Amino acid sequence: RLIHSPRHLPITCTGFTGKKRKDKINAAITMGTFIANNHCQEAMDAEAAAIPPGCDGVTMAPDFLASGDRKGSIGGLVLGRTRGHIYRAAMEALAWRLKSRLRRLESVGGFKSEFLILVGGGARNSVWTQMRADILRIPVKVSEVSESTVLGASMFAFAGAGVYSTPEQARDAFGITYRTYMPGPQEAAYEKLNH
Repeated sequence: RLIHSPRHLPITCTGFTGKKRKDKINAAITMGTFIANNHCQEAMDAEAAAIPPGCDGVTMAPDFLASGDRKGSIGGLVLGRTRGHIYRAAMEALAWRLKSRLRRLESVGGFKSEFLILVGGGARNSVWTQMRADILRIPVKVSEVSESTVLGASMFAFAGAGVYSTPEQARDAFGITYRTYMPGPQEAAYEKLNH
């Protein structure tokens, strides 16, 4: 059980062994277990939201499972920095990584994204989702459907069974609604920090 305290950062490390490397245990810091419960998540989200873009110099390289030359790290820690700084730095690092990968995909695919649709647990974090809209500089939509994987599979099943001609027709028939996050006041600050 994790104890909620603003002076402590709850991190869960999980050990696992691979089939080919049974002699090595890889420690993984997982964002999915970063938060113990909803109360703690709300507190940490509030702490992260109170920190300005750039996290007062706290940075994270989110490569904790990487091999070779790339290693994960947390930098810029000095007295006065809190778990809110580290948590926000993690969210910012992942949002910058998303921007980098999205730009690469746009370049290879010859298109420009007009918006992004997020699904899954990470999409439920409003602080992080707003941050992604600000960093990407495009609207970010979050499906109101909590089980979007099941819904997507059912669209293909309906199309396969001939109920709808295509999965896209099934999607349109389902009437899915989204909550949209528009780039906000922190967009300009992130543009100055552009990685």
